Amino acid sequence: MDDVRRFALALAALCAITGAACAGPSARPIVDCGPASVLVPHPREPSLTGAPLGPLLIRGYYGEGATTAIVHGFARGYPTKMLLLVAHDMDGDITLSGIHCGDGAPFRFWLDKEGSPWTLGPTSTPVPEEVMRSTGDVRAVLPRLQAQPTGTVAYGGYLLFTGPGSYRIDAFAGNRRIGEATLVVTTEPATEAGPPRPADLALAPGERDLLLALRRGGIQVAEVRSSKMDSFLGPDTPARFLVLGDGAVEALFFPDAADAAAMRACGEKTPAGRYVYRLIREERVHGIDSAAPEAFIVSGNALLMVWNAPELAERLRRALGAADARC
Repeated sequence: MDDVRRFALALAALCAITGAACAGPSARPIVDCGPASVLVPHPREPSLTGAPLGPLLIRGYYGEGATTAIVHGFARGYPTKMLLLVAHDMDGDITLSGIHCGDGAPFRFWLDKEGSPWTLGPTSTPVPEEVMRSTGDVRAVLPRLQAQPTGTVAYGGYLLFTGPGSYRIDAFAGNRRIGEATLVVTTEPATEAGPPRPADLALAPGERDLLLALRRGGIQVAEVRSSKMDSFLGPDTPARFLVLGDGAVEALFFPDAADAAAMRACGEKTPAGRYVYRLIREERVHGIDSAAPEAFIVSGNALLMVWNAPELAERLRRALGAADARC
């Protein structure tokens, strides 16, 4: 890296970290961030690849078989779902900052937080650029996590890109920079086929996003089928049966993420050994009587129902950065 590029990167990183008065257009350098970072495999889950950033790996919608961190499918006015895998033990908290290489302006993070920055759903509208530039954190602090001896652990959330182009992310432990990654963001879709499905089974609202999030989290969907749970919670909640490599889940899709987050799931085990659940939506109760325990996991505008498979349910929580529906 030549001295000019080192200076430009240092100045841009300083602006991003401090929020100093580098905001005037004439003060922002056009930063040569270099090409998109090369993806590397997770040390314990080689099928998961990501852009290395210190002990972390950044996973995004890179496309099937990608070797570089080119993020596909950007839509202006919408946050970009990402996953930061902890590939190696962290010595302490890590602080992230980032810049848009085209103008040196900082961009923001929405990581390790509850839900999404705005109400997201198939009918949601894009937010203005000034809102994107003022939401979330210029400096994202990730609390220390340790890599797991088996499986993965990750921070979920969104990167608030304001447009296509190259973005640079720097990672710091205190004042020491411990990593850097370059992501190239494009509106072009990735060229890949989704899992097989019946020809007459349309995509449910939000289904594509869920399938992509599962793939990014290392969970492959082998097939999508029609579901007996279709419209179980109302005519506006289509469902799909997702066949995985080591199990299956029911996925129910709500009109938007806020509707899914408001869903409540309460359960108890009866003296007879049955598991009785009450799914409560807008004060209307829907009952489920089951021979085995179930998990109800909320991710985006989807509710995942996992029957008698606690290990699979935990893998889904980690892969999606999701949590169970509250009672």
